[in-house]
Amino acid sequence: MSYTYKRTEPGLWTVGDYDPAGRWQPESDHDSPQDAAQRVAWLNGSGEPPVPPAGLLLTPRDRRTLLAALTDAAAYRAERAAGLCDACEVADAGACDEHADDADQAESYRALTARIGGAS
Repeated sequence: MSYTYKRTEPGLWTVGDYDPAGRWQPESDHDSPQDAAQRVAWLNGSGEPPVPPAGLLLTPRDRRTLLAALTDAAAYRAERAAGLCDACEVADAGACDEHADDADQAESYRALTARIGGAS
């Protein structure tokens, strides 16, 4: 098996290999061809191990998956928060603790989405 990389989207290079049937098997995504080439060299047994960036290690694909999950979670929590109950009717804040928590969590998910570069 020999790893290679290819441009899979604008600004995205995917490292992978081909299985015996000739199907592409992705291994990781990179923001530059230089990063992809460095990963390929390391996977193929030459070159130095790639130096990870400081902070949270997310590939571009991981980032897209995380943003989608946060968007789904925010929508779910917002929908739950909108379903007022009998306890909400008598709550001073206009919502029971459970529904208020759902609204707060939805807002937290939206804020995190915005911080990591997604649409809020």
